[in-house]
Amino acid sequence: MPLAYVDRVVTLARSLRAHPLVLALGLAVLARTLPGGRLTLWSGRLWSGWRLYQSLHEQWTKDHA
Repeated sequence: MPLAYVDRVVTLARSLRAHPLVLALGLAVLARTLPGGRLTLWSGRLWSGWRLYQSLHEQWTKDHA
């Protein structure tokens, strides 16, 4: 089960990377619907997740190039 979850997350990340407008619209909806304090919290989490993904992706491509 954990491997299936990871596979879904990778698929989602690839989809969002291929369609950045969807990501921007999703963030706009979050900004509109969440109260201010929660928006700051979630935007920080999303930013940290994105940076983690980028660093892991860069490391993966270096190791498998």
